Amino acid sequence: MDPTVSIVTFLIALPACFLGGLLNAISGGGGFITVPALLLAGLPAHYALSTDKIQSFFGMATASFRFIKNGLIYWKVILPAIPAALVGSACGTSLVVLVDAELLSWLIMIILPIVAYITLSKHFKRVAVENDDPITVKQRVLCVVAAFVIGAYDGFYGPGSGTFLTIAFTFAASMGIIRANAHSKLLNLTTNIGAIIVFALNGKVLLFLAIACGIANMIGSWIGAGLVMKKGINIAKPCILIALGLLAVKLIGEQLGLF
Repeated sequence: MDPTVSIVTFLIALPACFLGGLLNAISGGGGFITVPALLLAGLPAHYALSTDKIQSFFGMATASFRFIKNGLIYWKVILPAIPAALVGSACGTSLVVLVDAELLSWLIMIILPIVAYITLSKHFKRVAVENDDPITVKQRVLCVVAAFVIGAYDGFYGPGSGTFLTIAFTFAASMGIIRANAHSKLLNLTTNIGAIIVFALNGKVLLFLAIACGIANMIGSWIGAGLVMKKGINIAKPCILIALGLLAVKLIGEQLGLF
């Protein structure tokens, strides 16, 4: 039996999905806003996660469309990276039964301050500047490796994968922050499809709510994509740090039994 969806559910979910789309398009990390909001709105966990996947798919498709339209995608990079991310995601999902999730949480908490330090460094600001330098074969290979590794993380655990992809692509291919973010959106878009299919086959989808949330996320993503293309690193960098901070709060909360 599907859970009851009230006006209050929409009043909580729609603004959160708008904000999630805005943050997701700029830096990733929108799920740290949308998933807690959907749970707060009274949805059972499976329905909250399926609604989140569907609404974020709408948003990432919108952001990806804007990025593609503006010529920000290197197809020679993204086309081999997509299957690598999908294979990585499948491997990560398979590892769920073999690896202790608590161990991974502690590992991520150790990595987070390192990633934050790198994001604040002058070197990151230097490599994150937009450029039209040609991508070498070595850089394409590094991007494929990054897509596989972070795809595996996405399949195993998930939160912050878009943010990690943006940072990884910035360094792996010396991409500007806007291009790196554009590529991460397209990868996240493809890895979301599998999860949506699984939820749909198991009947864990509230279609009307998911579509309404998807429209809210699309609006936020459209605005966010425009902002990051206009402001570049000046808006992406603080949003990346916000996403990392939200992930840290989530991990600490889980360890303390608060979530």
